Amino acid sequence: MSIHKTAIIDKAVTIGKNVEIGPFTQILGNVKIGNDVQIKSNCIIGAEADQPRVERLGDQSGTILIEDSCVIKDSVIISKPTLTATTKIGSGSYLMSNAYIAHDSVLGNNVTIAHGARLSGYTTVSDFSNIGANATTHQKTNIGMCVMVGANAFVKGELKSGLIYVNKNKILGINKIGIENAELSKDEKQIILKEANKYIN
Repeated sequence: MSIHKTAIIDKAVTIGKNVEIGPFTQILGNVKIGNDVQIKSNCIIGAEADQPRVERLGDQSGTILIEDSCVIKDSVIISKPTLTATTKIGSGSYLMSNAYIAHDSVLGNNVTIAHGARLSGYTTVSDFSNIGANATTHQKTNIGMCVMVGANAFVKGELKSGLIYVNKNKILGINKIGIENAELSKDEKQIILKEANKYIN
């Protein structure tokens, strides 16, 4: 384990094996960190939720769960849950510098969040999906598996698995490379491709 001397870590935080925590990072409140996780410099894990309506803040006593083998690069912010139990970063996920994960968001396994992308509250991103640089989700957006959201896009609502989305939910095509690279069985990939084809003109 490697924890920089300038990092601030609450007593409530649980840390697994072989974890790296970089300079000036703050890990606050009820946070559970799995094994083989890298958290770089100037991150805030456990930030108070950005929610101006007090009745929607809850008591923020829920858990931020960072599963095994995640990489969280510099200046990432992950907020505490409010009205649900968990804000979650699934195993093998990679969050690039300046990404923002709002309260009550849930990332599946092997999700990539690129530089400056912003997930609004209650966003769900399923396994093997990729959110492009500076992309933004509306609150309660539900993103399927093997989805690519293009850089600078704004998306909302339900994004179907296996597709490439650009601004305002416009479908650009099937995310064939993302599906092929996903650690899924051949049959699982075929199911995603078949479903994605329904949305291609």
